[in-house]
Amino acid sequence: MEINPFHNGHLHFLKQARKIAQDHLLVCVISTNIVQRGEISVLSKDIKTKLLLENGVDIVCELPAVLANQGGEHFALASLRILSNFKITNLIFGSESNDLDLLINQSNSISRADFKSGINANLDLLRSNDILGISYIRAANSLNLNLQYNLVKRISNNYNDTNLNTSIASATAIRVNLEKHEDVSKFLPMQALDNICQVNYQLLFNLFKINLRNYLDGETAIFLSEDNQLLIRMEKLLTKHNPHSLSEFVDLCKDRNNSKYKYQRIIINVILGVSTDDYSQYDYLRILGFKPTVSKYLPQGSFTSLADAQNPLAKIEIRASHLFSMLTNNFQFNEFDRKPYIFKERNEF
Repeated sequence: MEINPFHNGHLHFLKQARKIAQDHLLVCVISTNIVQRGEISVLSKDIKTKLLLENGVDIVCELPAVLANQGGEHFALASLRILSNFKITNLIFGSESNDLDLLINQSNSISRADFKSGINANLDLLRSNDILGISYIRAANSLNLNLQYNLVKRISNNYNDTNLNTSIASATAIRVNLEKHEDVSKFLPMQALDNICQVNYQLLFNLFKINLRNYLDGETAIFLSEDNQLLIRMEKLLTKHNPHSLSEFVDLCKDRNNSKYKYQRIIINVILGVSTDDYSQYDYLRILGFKPTVSKYLPQGSFTSLADAQNPLAKIEIRASHLFSMLTNNFQFNEFDRKPYIFKERNEF
């Protein structure tokens, strides 16, 4: 889950997930301070963890920044690899169609090359949760996980809807209206609303422009930048058009082969210094929080501190947390000595 921010639709999803899980262990993997479309989360990982444990989840695991800042296929593969540490039997995810047979058929008909070259014609009519669901099914197959799939139908708004006509609005609609300083209080729990951060995207844009020259002049290739060829294109667009905002810039960058979200991911990678190394080869398991009654189910070797971590994913996660702090003025935590949050009772915010 991304929960950016946590809203009434997530509450509906978690209630349905708890019903499906019954008295079995319910484990959730979350994008933390960097989310999938190359954006900064408006909720800190700490608040996300507490909200999930407050609403039925037993264990919360971290999807680190590098793996969260990905297209659907790699995003899903990283998430399933983390969940496989718990020997999961069922996978629960949201769906617009609520048609499992459709998703399984689509997952079998799409080749890896098709996915890398972009969403093909067969997926054009599907919406975001269904496309991600296909990625989950493909990921489970590639990891040889024998899972039962449970779909929770999205209700009310679609992912990209920006209106607030119902009590359940999309995360996109809530973020758009937050930027306009509109009242969104009826669309998300008070604990989430009270902890939303304002992201300084102008500072993010400035940090990108400062760091861009370092990589154009150096030998390091930035992840997703096609051996820095897209960085060269980005610099030319900056020089020619002198855009005043990040949103204006990514709209200039997008083309037929690369969406604005890919460019947003590249911008994050430039700032964090994420190279073209194959990060999929590194195992990563970090528990962000859990209920004390399930502590015996925690796998051995999960990160409790990043202070001595040599895992490249962990090192970048530390930088991502520092970036989040700078952009949101949220300096309440220290990534080096963070311990898993142990949920004890309700209303601990």
